[in-house]
Amino acid sequence: MRIRAGRVRFILGAAVVVASAVSLAGCVSHGDDATPTPDTTSPRAVVERFFHWYVSERNLGGDPMARSALQANADVTQEFVTSMEAITAGGRDPMLCSGEIPHAFTVGEPEVSGTAARVTVGGNLAAWRIDLRQTSSVWRITAITCAVG
Repeated sequence: MRIRAGRVRFILGAAVVVASAVSLAGCVSHGDDATPTPDTTSPRAVVERFFHWYVSERNLGGDPMARSALQANADVTQEFVTSMEAITAGGRDPMLCSGEIPHAFTVGEPEVSGTAARVTVGGNLAAWRIDLRQTSSVWRITAITCAVG
């Protein structure tokens, strides 16, 4: 029995399509229960997530302090976005106070006073003070202050 090359390509193409469909079906969200909810009720969790996001964006060549990137980040307030826009307009990134992307960092325990919190983050060459505000049980970052050393 002779099989034509066109038929072989068709069968292989169909197999790739079926395999892709099966693979994608495994990635589909099966409702809200399957999607983890970010912890917005803990100032520490919000700060950790922000630093991981920042480092990921920088490593991918993006500018996490660009207005559009910050506006898409639910962990920051509009006040923060506006203040960062003014700071970064001068070509300064407040997260790069040591001149390097903060790959390794430790997040301290939050100091909470009512609906305000402050968290200190330490890195190899820098430290940051992160201010947060709580609205409707959700914590968001309002300011970042950098201190070298």
